[in-house]
Amino acid sequence: MYKVSNKEEEAFITTSPWLKLSGADRPNLRKKMDSYTNLAIEKTFPKGSCLINAGDVLGGVYYLKDGTVQVSLVGKNGLEKILTLSSEDYFLGEEILFHHQPALYSAFALTDVRVYLFPKHTFLNILRNDFEVAHCIMYGMAIRVRVLANQIEDLLFRSAFEKVVRTLFYYSVMENNDNFAISHKNLATIVGAHRVSITNVIAELKEAGIVETQYGKIIIKDKIALKELVFQNL
Repeated sequence: MYKVSNKEEEAFITTSPWLKLSGADRPNLRKKMDSYTNLAIEKTFPKGSCLINAGDVLGGVYYLKDGTVQVSLVGKNGLEKILTLSSEDYFLGEEILFHHQPALYSAFALTDVRVYLFPKHTFLNILRNDFEVAHCIMYGMAIRVRVLANQIEDLLFRSAFEKVVRTLFYYSVMENNDNFAISHKNLATIVGAHRVSITNVIAELKEAGIVETQYGKIIIKDKIALKELVFQNL
């Protein structure tokens, strides 16, 4: 789990699409959900498979017992925009509790995944009687709104330079890894910018000694300088 050094950094990190929504730090939640699994259907999905396709009308709420799921928008041209990640002891598809509209996103298994699918009426009964589960649902939806609002802000107001430095810093903190294995093309897809713009930004960061590139990777060499760029542009 990532660690933040202050409230400002915490506020920034909770807008990251790499923020893994998880209830693993709530042992009581796992114990409670284990007691409800007899009311659900257990399903497994191998790494790379699709749990939810855009356009699906969901039949219930997924409780993620094991593994990590990526929620994305996928365009007709195959371009993908990561929205959020969800991992063990968390929920997916909870919007079905409030409407019957088809999903606007797709959800893919980043690892082997085991889930329990709770029918809508069953899960609503759980929420009526269990505040801790209800609070977890509300918290997760609040964080997703925050992440999505930040992505809208990125698209409307931030330059390619700002979006790239934010994305690199997000990744280094969330994954505790300064080696970002990604092509300029894929980075352009993530931040919503042209590939040429990404190449220019990376060249500028290389000249400043903040990153270097090697074998399809972007390696962060000066994380302090990268962080300063991020927070001076908040």
